[in-house]
Amino acid sequence: MAYRDSHKTWISFWGAGHALYAGDPSITVPLKGYTVNRGTRLSGNVLSMMFSDPYYLKVASAPGTSYHVAETTVRAKTTVLAPSRFDIRTEARATESNVQTRIALRNLDTNTWDTLLTFWQPTTDTVKVLADIPNADHYIRQSDGLIRVRIQMIRALSRGPFNKWMDHVEVKVWE
Repeated sequence: MAYRDSHKTWISFWGAGHALYAGDPSITVPLKGYTVNRGTRLSGNVLSMMFSDPYYLKVASAPGTSYHVAETTVRAKTTVLAPSRFDIRTEARATESNVQTRIALRNLDTNTWDTLLTFWQPTTDTVKVLADIPNADHYIRQSDGLIRVRIQMIRALSRGPFNKWMDHVEVKVWE
């Protein structure tokens, strides 16, 4: 059974127990900027992170007390302040092995970073998708639609420095 409403076409498969969209009704939220919180920007800019392509935002890690850290906060703005669904997609790599990546969102209710995913970062481009993030409205500033995504990579100080290559950061919302 299929039906159409004013914004999207739904195709329902009764046997499968779920609905699929015939067209993608999501809105890709435009990236507005980034900040290198820890580390040193080597090359690239916000345009380098808009598409999965051969261009990267490259950040050299900085030594701390226990870890080398490369941390970037990417900002995006949406007009959808109460989305029905919220997804984040990242594509990145580290130039060395034994690097751990943490992807977090700024929770505006608690004024803290909520780490949503932690994983060992390969040295090849790796895509991670955080789909259907719960409590999406906690991560969208109601005054202007700002969303902040933090991508932090760390490596033990004893293992030496590394470079973080960010290829793509995408934020999608559904009305």
